[in-house]
Amino acid sequence: MLGVSGIAVQLIGDTLRWWRLTFRSTQSLKAENLFLRPQLALYVEHGMKPRRIDPGVPDPPPACRDCQKASSRHRHGESYAVRANPILGGLHHEYSLAPCCA
Repeated sequence: MLGVSGIAVQLIGDTLRWWRLTFRSTQSLKAENLFLRPQLALYVEHGMKPRRIDPGVPDPPPACRDCQKASSRHRHGESYAVRANPILGGLHHEYSLAPCCA
């Protein structure tokens, strides 16, 4: 979590970046468009959907993948069950842990 000083630094940086983009020359914008136009045509031609720039949520390490397939990550035991109680006419549910009757 960022403190007030971190937020202020990011705000100043974003403001300076915005001012720099505001005063860009039209020639640099035209050059950027010339560079991006073939990439856009490639996406449209192959029917590709845009992807995220950042990697998103990483995959778990191989050792963890095997553990998760073998058993549940929840450690409540076999004698308990998760109960779902509908609320708001079934639009939402409240979940609770209850002892199993079987």
